[in-house]
Amino acid sequence: MSDEKFNMKLGQLGEAISLCAGKNLIEPTLMLLYSAIDICGWLANDDPNAGVRKCFVAWTDRYMEPEKHLDCTADDLYGARCGLVHMLSPDSDHNKKGKARLIAYAWGSGNAAKLNQVYQKAGKSKLIVAVHIHDLRKTWSEGVLKFTAELDKDPQWAKRVYQRAAQFFVDLEAGNDGKIKKQKDPNK
Repeated sequence: MSDEKFNMKLGQLGEAISLCAGKNLIEPTLMLLYSAIDICGWLANDDPNAGVRKCFVAWTDRYMEPEKHLDCTADDLYGARCGLVHMLSPDSDHNKKGKARLIAYAWGSGNAAKLNQVYQKAGKSKLIVAVHIHDLRKTWSEGVLKFTAELDKDPQWAKRVYQRAAQFFVDLEAGNDGKIKKQKDPNK
């Protein structure tokens, strides 16, 4: 897979996230975001034995820097991802075991910082943290830019990443003649 197709697929994912967010489809937005982080973590990881959590946390820490930009940890995000993707819930085994805080989401004109002040005053900041969905989206997008910039600087690593990306779904269409042909990029 070329870097052009790699960028197209990540761009389509980003566009789908934006479309869901624009329609205030909160859970689908978050599911796509967490899936996007999973995908990036898998692409960036060179350890074939690494589990999903390891890949997710490593990519998140390296490219999104959540403690700096979101006031949460990569483990908090991973716990939220597990609860949301597997149960459509903020709860996960990760936070039930005390390995992560619950994440409460602010969106629209909501203010995550104010919510975090409330949790702090209530003595709950070790159990729950607020994150604004816009900030999570922005931090992922910026992380993708950092990731691709690093790939541009390391052709050997980029080659390995693009080899993994070659496993992405291929868009195909059947013509009137019944023959399968690759679909053109809808963005061109």
